[in-house]
Amino acid sequence: MSNKSFPSKLNTQTSYDDNRGGEKKVMKKSLSVLVATAMVSSVFASVAFAADTTLTTQQKLDALIAAGIFDKDGTGNGSELDANMSREQLAKILAKLKDLKEVSGTSYTDVAADRWSAGFIQAVSKATPVLMDGVADGVFNPSGEVTLEQLATVAVRALGLQPNNSGAVKGNVSSWAKGYVATAIANGLLSEKADFTKSAIRSELVEATYGAKEAIEKANVPAQVSVKEVKATGVKTVTVALDRDVDTSKATVTLKKGSTAITTTTKWSADKKTATLTLTETTLKAGEYTVTLGGLDASAIKTAEGKFTAEDEKVQKIDFVNANDTIAYAKNTVVKIKASNQYGENASSSAGNYNVYGATKLTKDAEGYLLATVDTTTQSQGVGIVTLTIINNDSHVSATKNFKVGTAPILSKLELGDPQYSNGTAVTGSGDNVKFTLNLYDQYGGSMGYDALNIGSTGELKPTVIWNTYLEGVNYATEDNGNNVPILKINLTKNVDKDGDYTFTVINQAASASGKITVKSAKVATKVEIGAPEGDVIAAGDKNVYVPIIAYDAAGNVLSASDLVSDENLKRIMVSSNASTSTQLVASGENKGKVLLDNVPGSKNSAVSLNVFIATANVQSNASKTFTVQQARIPDFIKEVTVPGKQLAPGGSTAFKYAIYDQYGKVMDTVNQVDSQGNISASGSTFKVTVTANTYDANGNLVTGITKGNKVETLPNALAYVTTDADSADSNVVQFDSTAKEFGPDVKTGFGGSTYRFAAKNTDAAKGYKVELTVKLWKDSTELSKVVRSVTVANVTSSDMTYSLNAVAALYNAKDQNNYSVTDAVYNKTSAGVEEKFERKDQIVATSKFGREVVVSAKNAAGETVGIPKQIISIQPTDSSIVNTLVVPQANGNSKAYVIGVKPGTTTVTVSFLAPDGSTKTLDTSVTVKGDAMNVTKVSWDAKAYNDKLTFNAFINANIVDNYNVTFEDATAQKYNYLLGATFGISNVSGGTAKVDQYGNVTATPTVAGGTVVFDLSVNAAGKSATTTIYANAATTTRSEHK
Repeated sequence: MSNKSFPSKLNTQTSYDDNRGGEKKVMKKSLSVLVATAMVSSVFASVAFAADTTLTTQQKLDALIAAGIFDKDGTGNGSELDANMSREQLAKILAKLKDLKEVSGTSYTDVAADRWSAGFIQAVSKATPVLMDGVADGVFNPSGEVTLEQLATVAVRALGLQPNNSGAVKGNVSSWAKGYVATAIANGLLSEKADFTKSAIRSELVEATYGAKEAIEKANVPAQVSVKEVKATGVKTVTVALDRDVDTSKATVTLKKGSTAITTTTKWSADKKTATLTLTETTLKAGEYTVTLGGLDASAIKTAEGKFTAEDEKVQKIDFVNANDTIAYAKNTVVKIKASNQYGENASSSAGNYNVYGATKLTKDAEGYLLATVDTTTQSQGVGIVTLTIINNDSHVSATKNFKVGTAPILSKLELGDPQYSNGTAVTGSGDNVKFTLNLYDQYGGSMGYDALNIGSTGELKPTVIWNTYLEGVNYATEDNGNNVPILKINLTKNVDKDGDYTFTVINQAASASGKITVKSAKVATKVEIGAPEGDVIAAGDKNVYVPIIAYDAAGNVLSASDLVSDENLKRIMVSSNASTSTQLVASGENKGKVLLDNVPGSKNSAVSLNVFIATANVQSNASKTFTVQQARIPDFIKEVTVPGKQLAPGGSTAFKYAIYDQYGKVMDTVNQVDSQGNISASGSTFKVTVTANTYDANGNLVTGITKGNKVETLPNALAYVTTDADSADSNVVQFDSTAKEFGPDVKTGFGGSTYRFAAKNTDAAKGYKVELTVKLWKDSTELSKVVRSVTVANVTSSDMTYSLNAVAALYNAKDQNNYSVTDAVYNKTSAGVEEKFERKDQIVATSKFGREVVVSAKNAAGETVGIPKQIISIQPTDSSIVNTLVVPQANGNSKAYVIGVKPGTTTVTVSFLAPDGSTKTLDTSVTVKGDAMNVTKVSWDAKAYNDKLTFNAFINANIVDNYNVTFEDATAQKYNYLLGATFGISNVSGGTAKVDQYGNVTATPTVAGGTVVFDLSVNAAGKSATTTIYANAATTTRSEHK
């Protein structure tokens, strides 16, 4: 049935236009639906076409353009998604969708044979079956508008669907079209409308077309992707069409000419089926090119390559852009010329590729237009004629035009070209700029060059930029691009705190133009929030409470601590608190980016207020929080940090460590006097820790004569005891005895900050001995809690024990002859100028920091750890080119095993040792050596602040951990620092001056004799930093923790 059978005949609109009219490049926005006639016919008769709702209509249009269903230029006036659709537009789209060739001639009296749409109208009228017919005999009405119900009818018929005459339609619809509209809605071709008799607009056509196209393609999606078509679409553009969508985050498309790779950028269409390659360094030249699809699993690709033959760029047409036949009377009148290549683009060839007659100069602007400079002052104003001729030297295409000479130019119109950003697609901070071509037009519509502005001269026509949206720290200037084309350059002098499009107006005499620039903030804080202090508690009398600050940039990204302490953010983020002496964030150290509360009240229920704010022209952000001061911290329980074994073999030892925790679950270094109300008070209760150690013989009798502070070898009864965390048990000093040792108010030094060992002499006489350690926590004279730990010297036999080697962490290839990083190094220079060297030979021994100890562990039948003596007989590697090994005898007759890395690789080491029962055992373990360069992963200080002398070395109490998890500290860190790269900084100095040299030697000089110099000492390495406060005084002789 032809379109004549429609009761309303698709001829609702009877207006006609002349044969020149119409949309020469019709937006092929028609029912992709219609393609179904040939492609799927009745396959979709019962299928609803689900349109992709994740894309906007514009994005769908872009995808249809990329697929060749719609024209890129449309009407020449943009997308015009709200414009109505004509019958001839529909005819062109049908022909394109059906892949019909244009048919010459005409069957209609109102369609001339040379009308732009005639070939398409003939094609759809002569198709079998007929896709479109006239509205009456011999009348097509090409410019008549198509209504929604007519569109639905064509769509349903083209898809071979059956009209549902009994279907319900809510909107106003003609009776003849009701069944077609119901079917179109049911199949997702149209959405519900209030009135289907109204004209269809292009956006509705896009939605219907895209939905049907998507459904058709899904029904025909191949399992493997293939390159379907490759063609040159510009002198620097190649379009690659695939036969299905791909994962564009993985897919790559490369271009080659012969064996030469061509550098391109890739932009994917919204449907992920079309890639547009843009050549970045050259243009397409005559010859065959190959495109290769990659980045995907090989099994997902069927045909990876596609070829096309390019031709050299040709100038096919030259036009004078000036619409007016009159040009201004001036020495340098500019005439704009467009030279088009075979792709319709501005030809890329330089101005030197043309001969021009009648002009004094020919240049090219940034958009590719040719600019001919003409001296019209040789002619009379109002009557003179100048002739301009331009010829392309390659194709010999030419153009000639006569211009009448008018009066002197008056700037009448100003337009801005597209923004050209120095850094991507936005201005992101200080130093970035954006440039706009200033297109200046005189009263005749002719172009005016940079020289017409007379910049720097009397009477200059200097443009003025007025910002409609406030933007701080912005400059602008007018420049010559070198071809007499004026350029407006805008640059930022500082980072911006607000993302957005900033609009401005350029004014020059009576002419003006509006523009905008896109600005992206560069890690500048625009919003702040206050976090919670550690443990979410501020207790009465707390010292140095750090409150974290969370800050966001304009894009909503959370700023890092390093970002927070940039110069810009430190200036803009302000702090106010009744418990802080600072108005800024902490600038360095492990707490950088936080607020330091260093003046917390000592009374419970006091209020600590904290206000953090940003107040600038663009951004106002304020965060406030009030913390209620909680009860002062008091000791709550004793925690066993390192748990010792329950048994020892003679000569063995086992480590332990305890710490005191407060009621909030935080480890305590100092215990204060606290009254019954929870306030810090000099009259409050006193807290302390006591430690006792009693040794019992095999019969359970208390052994006397073991007194703390004495060396074990001087105490014949000390067969089992508590000593320091050392390996040479017999040479150690007894640390605790039956007399209680008290700790407080400092419960860190000598207790919480120290590791101790239960140990036994290497003699059978020690078997059966037991050491009982008791740790008690006191409030005044009242015992609050206690921990009792007993360790027995056991009679160990082989049948009771299971032995293993502790895992050896990865080693650095320090001894590798090709590792030139490990070398002799100067680590210090004395006051007399004598250099102190750390020689390579001392570094590549297995006992150095590059080596590791290989330790034997033992467990009894119950699976409990047993401390055994270190009695290594030998250690041998399977491959000595990977590691070297060493056995080192100890003063007490024991011996230890070490291994050091030589070259990268993995090998096995075998260890023989003497078991406690006198038998010899052998174990082996795998050892890996890496060639990764050493770098620092963490830096810290042993405590927060120190009393110190006026001169000392900064490495003391500094801890530096490398990527092999080796900790370097004190003098050892100074020796290895040539590899670690740690530096020290001094800040916030008061009471005098302080400096530090490259070796870490600090010198403090008080302003007043005997005075104290206070300063922050920071250690920095590989982006890591930590800060401690030093109180330096001449009277201080040894370093101690500052209270």
